[in-house]
Amino acid sequence: MKVEAVSGDGVQVNLPQVFTKSSLPVEEWHIPNERDIAAWDHLRDVELPSLSNVHSIDLLIGNNVPAAYAPSEVKTGPLGSPYATKTPLGWVAWGVKRKSTGAISSNFIQADSNLENMFRESLNHDFPEKAVEDKKEWSWEDKQFMEQMESSCKMVNGHYQVNLPLRHQQVKLPNNKQMAMKRLKSLGSKMEKLPEFEADYVTFMEDVLISKGIAERVPESQPAEGKEWYIPHHGVYHPRKPGKIRVVFDCGAKYGGASLNDVLLPGPNLMNSLQGTNEI
Repeated sequence: MKVEAVSGDGVQVNLPQVFTKSSLPVEEWHIPNERDIAAWDHLRDVELPSLSNVHSIDLLIGNNVPAAYAPSEVKTGPLGSPYATKTPLGWVAWGVKRKSTGAISSNFIQADSNLENMFRESLNHDFPEKAVEDKKEWSWEDKQFMEQMESSCKMVNGHYQVNLPLRHQQVKLPNNKQMAMKRLKSLGSKMEKLPEFEADYVTFMEDVLISKGIAERVPESQPAEGKEWYIPHHGVYHPRKPGKIRVVFDCGAKYGGASLNDVLLPGPNLMNSLQGTNEI
């Protein structure tokens, strides 16, 4: 949801999660108007909107939306007097003492997650044919990812092969060979100092990637401009399995403000929730 000033100056403020209520315990007399601040010289040019045509208060914005209260101008007066701040949504008067109406009110609003869950369970029990669930629909990017997987998937030498799920086919990446070579040189220096690390690393690369055909030599032909990317990698030992190394390919490594992850669609989360997994 977005809101803007009554004056319609075009400044919009995004609101986070919004809760609804049939009515709010706020009335027009709770809100200061220009008559209330007219006696203060330092506030005379402060414009407060008229509420003469307002029959109800329909929205409360809390302090969890700091953008709505960011002051661009502050008007102060003598010590103890009211003051006003100009925000993206207009002027706000603070410390204004209004003539007593004889009414006393105490307001408290809280989102009760337990109550919401109880209500949800009650609906699911009474109307099982239309169960309320938290299942999230796929986004447009998730659908694009699945379409690319389905259209490019094929069997090659007993293994499934798919294309990289690019966000758009015209992507152009900077040549990051310089960065990758720098990382490789650093890795080589570490291997020279730690022969056991080098042996474990080489064994992993040969047994897991090369012998199983997961990795293959890059063709000698020159790739198209912007379609060449070098992936740096490093080794990580399992804290509970001495000598068990895992080589991590750093697809998030950036060069020239870009990374391989930046141009790939992440895809939807296809994992079952713990709740769904534990159901019998």
